[in-house]
Amino acid sequence: MTFGLVACETTESTGDFSCDVTRSGSTVILDERLSGSASYISKVTAQVDDYGYDYVSVETELWYANSAYASEECSEQKDNARGWKDGSVDVTCSGNYINIYEYDEGSLDDYERDFNRQCEEAYRRYESGDLQL
Repeated sequence: MTFGLVACETTESTGDFSCDVTRSGSTVILDERLSGSASYISKVTAQVDDYGYDYVSVETELWYANSAYASEECSEQKDNARGWKDGSVDVTCSGNYINIYEYDEGSLDDYERDFNRQCEEAYRRYESGDLQL
């Protein structure tokens, strides 16, 4: 038996840009970084509520070197969270960091697939010079 095995589904890295998707047990993690400019780290964990229904909790941390951009992104994320009247999204901001906590009915497989696509698209944009903040 193997315990603690981490499978790296997608790893895109070149110079200043990296994007990794890993899945281990009941967790999928996206770690996307543009060196010295920004980072996007999202951890999705499968959960079961008190009634036996499956859901995922999503913890995302965004960081931007540019304070004005971080402030603008914070405002946009808070506006988005207010749109979820059920309270399933919460946003806190501190300095250049934005932390987003949410609950979703999606599956780990869905998130893993979406994160892999996100890495592939971001890598293409980086290579073509279109990945900008």
